[in-house]
Amino acid sequence: MTRIKHNIQILSEEFKEDDIELSDKLNIQLRNVIILIIAGILSLNNLAIASSEINSNRYGFNFVAAGDWGCDKKAHETVNHMQNKSPELVLALGDLSYQKDADCWFQMMSPLINKTKMVFGDHEYNFKNSSRLDEYFQKFNLTKQYYSFDYGNVHFLAMSSEVPFDKDSKQYSFVNEDLKSASENKSINWIVAYIYEMLYTSPTFHKPTDTIRDIYHPIFDKYHVDLVLQAHSHNYQRTYPIKYNDKDPSNPIITDKNEGE
Repeated sequence: MTRIKHNIQILSEEFKEDDIELSDKLNIQLRNVIILIIAGILSLNNLAIASSEINSNRYGFNFVAAGDWGCDKKAHETVNHMQNKSPELVLALGDLSYQKDADCWFQMMSPLINKTKMVFGDHEYNFKNSSRLDEYFQKFNLTKQYYSFDYGNVHFLAMSSEVPFDKDSKQYSFVNEDLKSASENKSINWIVAYIYEMLYTSPTFHKPTDTIRDIYHPIFDKYHVDLVLQAHSHNYQRTYPIKYNDKDPSNPIITDKNEGE
């Protein structure tokens, strides 16, 4: 299958956090790319557009992603930016509301909430405030913190870093079976996984979750996951296309630097 290079736009007029500013446009080859994005917007335009080798009757769509929201002025600006992109799908990458309940986030997201698919962060999975967790389960009609869905010819896998994910867990079995099925499905041309905690990160306040990385990155490689979205650190980062390095797991192997593109 031919992998297509797409334009990724990072949209934020005022966003600046941890002295890292978002660039206006990025061009990357989407294959085993890991992106960490907080408080801005990741807009992957026409991700499902077909190449000459892909069935031409499949049309593209737009989706946006952001994490660690809150309900402050910048969060409202993020929602406005998202609306301006007219996305068909919104991925909420965790830590949605920092209030005692989710009301402010639901109200802020009301223009987009019916298009939204979420994953859970540590501020959702807080035993001191279980009512907020229940609000998200009810709002998004969820029974588990991990699930998957297809949109066009893209398969999305929502994972949870807040419930057991070890090799004996139900989530591990689900992820393996789900990705195997998606990779064998001829109607699926892209696989996108998203999770709250980070597999990799540049030096920042939060460290990566090594156990998630060491368990799941080899699985992502095995089943040809194209893109991984993550949150938790309040800045924007992206990787080159990479694969797992079993000899030195904290230093993944770059497979393509997109030189000459």
